[in-house]
Amino acid sequence: MRKKRWTVWFLIWVAALAAGLGALAYTHFKLERAGSPFGQNPVLEEEISPFTEPMAQNVYLILIDGMRADSLPDMPFVQSLADMGSSGVIVVEEPTFSRPAYARIITGASSSISNIKTNDQARKLNLPNLFDLARFSGLKTGGSLYYWFYELVVGPPYRTGDSHENRFFHDEEMPLQSGYFYDDFNYQYNDREIFEYGIRIMRDYNPNFLVVHTMELDMAGHNYGGASPKYREILRMNDRQIQEFVQAIPDPENSVVIITGDHGHIDAGGHGGPEKEASRVPLVIFGKGVKKGALPQYSQLDLAPTIAAILGMPFSRYMAGSIMEEAFDWTEAVLAEKRELLKTTHAGFVQELYAQLGLEEAVDGEATVAAALDRVRAETIKRRVLVAVILLLLLGGALVFGLGLHRRERRAKLFRGSRVMPAQALLSTALYAAVFHLVFYGIGLGYSFSKLNTVAHLAVKMPLAVLASYLVLLALVLLLSRFKANFRIYARHTGFIMVFLAALILGGALLQGDKGFILPDYRYYMLTFFSSLHLALFALFSLLGGGIMLLLNRFKGKGAAEGEATPTPED
Repeated sequence: MRKKRWTVWFLIWVAALAAGLGALAYTHFKLERAGSPFGQNPVLEEEISPFTEPMAQNVYLILIDGMRADSLPDMPFVQSLADMGSSGVIVVEEPTFSRPAYARIITGASSSISNIKTNDQARKLNLPNLFDLARFSGLKTGGSLYYWFYELVVGPPYRTGDSHENRFFHDEEMPLQSGYFYDDFNYQYNDREIFEYGIRIMRDYNPNFLVVHTMELDMAGHNYGGASPKYREILRMNDRQIQEFVQAIPDPENSVVIITGDHGHIDAGGHGGPEKEASRVPLVIFGKGVKKGALPQYSQLDLAPTIAAILGMPFSRYMAGSIMEEAFDWTEAVLAEKRELLKTTHAGFVQELYAQLGLEEAVDGEATVAAALDRVRAETIKRRVLVAVILLLLLGGALVFGLGLHRRERRAKLFRGSRVMPAQALLSTALYAAVFHLVFYGIGLGYSFSKLNTVAHLAVKMPLAVLASYLVLLALVLLLSRFKANFRIYARHTGFIMVFLAALILGGALLQGDKGFILPDYRYYMLTFFSSLHLALFALFSLLGGGIMLLLNRFKGKGAAEGEATPTPED
């Protein structure tokens, strides 16, 4: 009977390990699997507005990857541009990853709509982007960019086989006509080369819309942290490179320079989450028609319609942002025309979105993409909370009756003799959770993508947090069993904790509030993600610990049997 019990528990631990890994895989691929139903129309003319009056001939967008909102004190030249022009802060929506941010910057659409939700999605944008709109408008385009932009604008694959190479091309028929794209070469970036190619493209091809995108600062943020001396050193280097670029602009009187970042970095390094250090980036606008002064807080979705308005390009129906009107000295008539055209163009998409979501269109100015997504999340969560409450009541009732606590004599004996084990298991689960979270936060983790930083970072720290709390649990089990290898007590305590972790996974999944292509609520998404990994690791440690305990019991039993068979001197 005892051997059968051991076999059952080993199967339970293996099943929990598989369940944790399965839930982890499901959660990881959940974002990429959901596909936006929008942007499938191959006819660009049906997706955009008429042209408007151009307010400048050229726009130069300088995108410093990983630049936090507090970076300007280390960038004296950029600060001087801010003093002569307009400056403020841009809010980056979750996830504050690079590839989704690039997509938001050049389309003006949220990540739910653009269908670019993670850094791993190497796919061409289905929505019209600024390069498409410029090409359609007869304007020239260029860029000195990380190769992910190539995949977004031109399409994958960028690499052929295992080759890593930097490429320059010029093709008048492509949306991005003059481009220099760089690969990572084991994460070795060269910002000087990026700016040199940007100046070369500007000098040789004179694009109306040019993007220069650097990566050394982002790598410094990951490797050293967003508050590190190395991070500040790269900021100062980028400042000098921006100065050289701006001074090389061939027609500054008819040009607008926009400097910003795709996301920031927390102090320890990392991004992806909602922290202000990761989700706030600076905005500096300088050039023709730009007013001097501080700007209100904008959304990253406001960049695309603003650039389109400057160059007189059509607006895309997917542009959910607004024109940064406070930055320019344009007449009210010009602003009103562009504002109304953007609104009416976007209205058609909003109606389609509401129909897709099964919602009646809101009134009083609430008929926006953000309002629709918020309503769907709220209604979905409301329904799922009701289901969660019912499930918890059923599980709680089953637990009470399963432990026999409905009987008065059982309740009276709960903390005495053999009845003490369920109560101890419940208390040890609470202790385990407290110790785990103490270590979890103490070593720099948290329920945010920003706390992950790198896969290696997670691969080291998460097992450490689980192992530390598991060892505390093991010490408690040994104490309760009077320092004997009591398999029954060990199994009961680990079983309760696995049920607790499974409940966290289910609860987080129920409360994510997503619907198809809509991004989930990341608070609950991260709870599900970490709890899935936690369950897999805990089941693995429990399996190993149970095996050791089984061997100890067998060794002890064998020793006792040999002791009984050996005659004593008295015999």
